[in-house]
Amino acid sequence: MAHVETKAAVIRAPLLCTLKEVTMRKANRLRPYLVLFLTAWFCLSTASSEARTKVKPGFNFFSAQQDIEMGREAAQEAEKQLNLLNDPSAVNYVNQLGKKLAAKSMNPNYPWTFKVVNDSAINAFALPGGFIYVNRGALEAADNEAQISGVIAHEIGHVVARHGTNQMSKALLPQLGLAALGGLTAGKGGWTATLAQLGIPLGLNMYFLKNSRAAEAQADLLGTQEMTDAGYDPSQLAHFFEKLEQGGSGGKVSGAASWFSDHPSPENRVASIDKEISTLSVAKNPVVDTPDFDHLRSHLKSLPPAPKPKPAPAAGSKDTPADTASGGASPAVAVPSGKYASYSPQENLYVVEYPADWEVMSADGSGATFVPKGGIQQINQQNDIVYGIQVSFSQGEVVAGQKDPLGGMTSQLIASILQGNSYLQENRAAQQKINVGGRQVLLSRLEGKSPLRNEIEVVWVATQLYGEGQLFTVLCIAPQIRFKDFEPAFKHTIESVRFRN
Repeated sequence: MAHVETKAAVIRAPLLCTLKEVTMRKANRLRPYLVLFLTAWFCLSTASSEARTKVKPGFNFFSAQQDIEMGREAAQEAEKQLNLLNDPSAVNYVNQLGKKLAAKSMNPNYPWTFKVVNDSAINAFALPGGFIYVNRGALEAADNEAQISGVIAHEIGHVVARHGTNQMSKALLPQLGLAALGGLTAGKGGWTATLAQLGIPLGLNMYFLKNSRAAEAQADLLGTQEMTDAGYDPSQLAHFFEKLEQGGSGGKVSGAASWFSDHPSPENRVASIDKEISTLSVAKNPVVDTPDFDHLRSHLKSLPPAPKPKPAPAAGSKDTPADTASGGASPAVAVPSGKYASYSPQENLYVVEYPADWEVMSADGSGATFVPKGGIQQINQQNDIVYGIQVSFSQGEVVAGQKDPLGGMTSQLIASILQGNSYLQENRAAQQKINVGGRQVLLSRLEGKSPLRNEIEVVWVATQLYGEGQLFTVLCIAPQIRFKDFEPAFKHTIESVRFRN
């Protein structure tokens, strides 16, 4: 038996060696495939972070620090008009949730503050630099914490993409010359003075509260990314918008129309959000609801109801401020007298003639605005030029080898004007080239129904080259119904331009 056991042991040993060798050989053969598998798994696991949509802020005259300064000042002015909900429980909840989401944004270092407005309308808005306000109505309308996190993340998206000052920069581009641009970048005193000259108010009614559909789409994508990275179910943002859309078209969501009045809905909004979700690493069990949110909802119900938004006063009512128009027809303005005065900036770069019975407004080192008495209407606390002439320099992009630099830079300028004034359209058939004092001037025509006055507005854009990469522009503005009456004065101003050098 001992011999047999020994023999068995001898036989067993080679067998074990053989199995080990076979295993090693298989392992050696499998190693390249294992490497490939691990590499593929790693690529798949990181694809979501690489495939997500990259959103880059657009061009901007302002620095990020000026965003903060401007937002802080606007917040101070806005809070004089807002009915804030100073309830510690609600404010702490929104502030903690907001900062959790902001930590996942492109710029977590803004001085983020989140406040609650005691208003039943479903709304929220963001000021530059990280000052965000959420209406109580939005908190009450959300079905769960993921939905309200999507609302807040959307507003954070507006801030980090710098949509506010980007929109303002687009609007200012045709109005500002080089000296005015220098004023904008010269610190707080510079930009506040320049904006005041241009009649752009800070506070709740400041221009950059109005975002384009493209900006809304970007905020949707950034908000989807932020709430996903914070561990929430991003599909709830799409569900919230679907809920509002149903309410906005006659559904049961009271106050939903307020969101869409301040947030123009981009096309295919829900489909775009769903597409972005497919590029992200959504948590296996993402957060949808929390006890904290349920507690907040119960607590809000225990408070006195939020006041409903006040309807706008009817035109001509005693509640309509005397200095504020209510829309509708443009004011009665006298036709220019036919006499002209000369204007030249301090830098003495050019001289231009304008109707002598018009006022010089918003003049700076290189540009000016000329308006007749009654030519500016204040509608909803916004200054709207109904009749006027604006002259300014603007910087254009020179394309090497371009046969028509005037046409190319004019197209860039017009594109920026249309972005800031989406109701206007270019009438390409009306574009013409004229000769003024041996210089070529390109005359373009924009027209469209003004949403403030509900009438068709016409804008002439007369451009000519000045040096390399600069345009000198004359904008002539009047309602279509009276444009012919003002054409002689507009033509005289365009033809009167003379450069000093």
